[in-house]
Amino acid sequence: MKSMLASLGGISATWDIILFLCLSSILFFLGVSKGKNRIKFVILALYIDIVLFGVLPLNWIDKNFPVLSSPFAYTSVFVISTLILLYFLQNIFRIEDNRGRSSIKTLFLSFITAGFIMYILVSQISPATTTFSAIILKIFYQTNASWLWNIIPILSIILF
Repeated sequence: MKSMLASLGGISATWDIILFLCLSSILFFLGVSKGKNRIKFVILALYIDIVLFGVLPLNWIDKNFPVLSSPFAYTSVFVISTLILLYFLQNIFRIEDNRGRSSIKTLFLSFITAGFIMYILVSQISPATTTFSAIILKIFYQTNASWLWNIIPILSIILF
């Protein structure tokens, strides 16, 4: 495996690439088992949580709990609030979904959603505090990629 990665130009499988692949596979199996609309709910919950995360009083946490003012704490708050939003969205909108009919669309939605999650993660955690691989930074951290990762998930909801 290492020789195969070395032949690809020295790309090594770091934690962020593995996280992207794990997120993609988890979302794909969620979409196959529960329907691709569940992946759409994840995208919607992420969009809502981006707005809510900008309004949350995180400065209060910094002032009162300096131990919690780390990228891990902010990411944990973001994940917990996204899961809460996802739960409410799934209970409010009960949409029938045909499982197993469009595995290619489900796979595409899972990659787009995992990419959107990685974009949010990379934009919330500074690359100066955490080391990301070069390919993840090139795809998700460039300034010209920010508009792309804000538009593609909503277009994938509309088109698929």
